[in-house]
Amino acid sequence: MKSPPDNLLPGDILLYKPSDLMGILIAVKTWAWLSHVECYVGGGRVIAARIQGVNVYAERVDKYLVAVRRPKTSDFDIGGAWKAIESMMGKPYEVSAFWEFFNPMIHRYRASRICSSVATAWLRGGGCQPFNPEFEDSDASPAQLWQTPELDTIWEA
Repeated sequence: MKSPPDNLLPGDILLYKPSDLMGILIAVKTWAWLSHVECYVGGGRVIAARIQGVNVYAERVDKYLVAVRRPKTSDFDIGGAWKAIESMMGKPYEVSAFWEFFNPMIHRYRASRICSSVATAWLRGGGCQPFNPEFEDSDASPAQLWQTPELDTIWEA
């Protein structure tokens, strides 16, 4: 594995490949070998929606990290990003969202505390509009964060 960059900036998005069965199911459903995303906040820390909940965690650089993408905006508003996700902080991970995600009868998800929803809210709060503004945070997946033209890939495994 190539070493990840040591010049991460607040606002960078870290994308991960599957590390378990749930991750594989997410990757298959979204047609991309990605299943998780975290937001770099600085100082070796990330905002992440992990099974332990939405919180600040130590940066995770391991064999599952496949790419780092950076907002194209040169003036990412870290304060605005924090404000956009503050209501999610410390809350439990929305495990029930997976039922909606995999249920073919449900076409609109309302999950706000899963990794891609947190990352989308973080980016939008920071002044980066990764998708059409009418596209709900809850409709995003790590695959869309890989594909959006509003982020530059600064590192790829």
